[in-house]
Amino acid sequence: MVKGETYDKQLFESEVFRHFINIFLNKKSGVTRGCELTVNSQNIKIGSGNFVIQGGFLKEDAGTEMTIPSDAGYYKLVYEIDLSKTNTTEEFAQGNYKFVKSLGEYPKLTQEDLEKNGNIYQFAFCQFRITENGIQDFKDIREFIDYGIYERKPVVLFKGDEQGNITFANEVSKYTKLKIYYYDNDGSRYSVEIDNSQKSNNFKIALQAGYNKGEYYNTKLRMYEVSEKNMNGIGQANFNYIDKSVYYDNSIHVTLVEGYE
Repeated sequence: MVKGETYDKQLFESEVFRHFINIFLNKKSGVTRGCELTVNSQNIKIGSGNFVIQGGFLKEDAGTEMTIPSDAGYYKLVYEIDLSKTNTTEEFAQGNYKFVKSLGEYPKLTQEDLEKNGNIYQFAFCQFRITENGIQDFKDIREFIDYGIYERKPVVLFKGDEQGNITFANEVSKYTKLKIYYYDNDGSRYSVEIDNSQKSNNFKIALQAGYNKGEYYNTKLRMYEVSEKNMNGIGQANFNYIDKSVYYDNSIHVTLVEGYE
């Protein structure tokens, strides 16, 4: 039997609605508005806003304040969906904020597929450590959604023609992906995508190029260290395969760096 979920005089069930939203959002969970984090030595507050977890809409109305745990360990503050619980018309029992703890490293989250008989999905807001000195290394790790089924337009972090050091428009920790466009001294053009899903502010990048004509072939390498708003060259090398020689000129020109949140 077929149920007319979106047709006249038919009931549109929440499970089906979440399924369609999940498809439209490319199965991405994240904040769509607000939910800003503020922290002090005692509390973490999630401000008013909206977020989506596997197609389910959630609204943080007046803001929620969570007391920071006192026991030493590595923590993540998550919003947990648990479909094994039962809601009422007065209470949304299937969702709540909670701290997930681990020792020695940050905990791995439970993120079951709620459309395939899963019950638990934990969406992370922040992570931190608790030591004898209190809260340490607090980091906002919220994922964001603001493009629906369409690819979000990138932010231009750098545009020009540069062989040396580069300064970005923003810190790289704001972006989950960088795309770098460059060319080499032989005029060949390239682009490479750099994963930064952990929203790190410090990492290294290797840009590679090559040239071949007849028996002549060489490869080129340019290394960069990215730190906050800076992309600084830390090494370069060219290898000629004919005479097996190495020389250390920089053959790479960067023309554009884009950031994707």
